[in-house]
Amino acid sequence: MTKEVDGTEQPEKIPLYHSPFWIRIKHLPLNCRSNSNVKELVSNMGEVVEIEEDPLGLDCTRRVKVMLNVTKPLHRVQRVRDKCGNIVLVEFAYKRLPFFCYACGVIGHSDRDCVMVSEKSKKKRLGGGDG
Repeated sequence: MTKEVDGTEQPEKIPLYHSPFWIRIKHLPLNCRSNSNVKELVSNMGEVVEIEEDPLGLDCTRRVKVMLNVTKPLHRVQRVRDKCGNIVLVEFAYKRLPFFCYACGVIGHSDRDCVMVSEKSKKKRLGGGDG
């Protein structure tokens, strides 16, 4: 549920749970590129706001704008069964993401600040030793 902003709030104190993002779907089989297929593919991510048109079906990718819950991990890949029954792996690329954690998949922090990453792993990435 969205709450109206009356203008007296401080921006950093407004809770942000949903935001629209463009998602580029890569490696989608030609026989799975209809708007209804795209909508079904991303339906578990959030509300579909807009699907970029591809009237000839010739683009290498499809783009869709989805209202994402930014507190949940982002989908990076998904298995899809094409019209012939073959399983293929499609990738999702997000346009203009703010801080994004590659460890847990959530927007709002980096893997350096992630509570899911052990301190030992953080030190290794930063070049620190154990001793």
